[in-house]
Amino acid sequence: MEPVGNAFTADERERMRLMTSWNLGNQAVADETARIGNNAAALGGACYPDGLPVLAWRLAPGAGRPGEPAKAAALEELLTNVQRHEIVPLAGGDYLRWTQAKPIAEAIWNFLTGP
Repeated sequence: MEPVGNAFTADERERMRLMTSWNLGNQAVADETARIGNNAAALGGACYPDGLPVLAWRLAPGAGRPGEPAKAAALEELLTNVQRHEIVPLAGGDYLRWTQAKPIAEAIWNFLTGP
């Protein structure tokens, strides 16, 4: 899958396709995929340290993705003990790094330079 719109040149899109193909089939990704169940079980009850600043992303309300309200609530719950955190809602679907690069960069900058 490649980003929608015209924010990338044909050459950039081709490089994205090549990198995606390369990464999808590599041994590390296959191993990570095989371990998803065990890794998720091992993380049960884990939480962020109180003093660790956390910047998180989630789909904006109304995105229409199944289970999204429950995921948003789970993220809020995960961060209740964290003294400094921010959750940034972003409109869009998969691959937000392509379609929302500018808002993501601005949010990171603001978070890192903030209080």
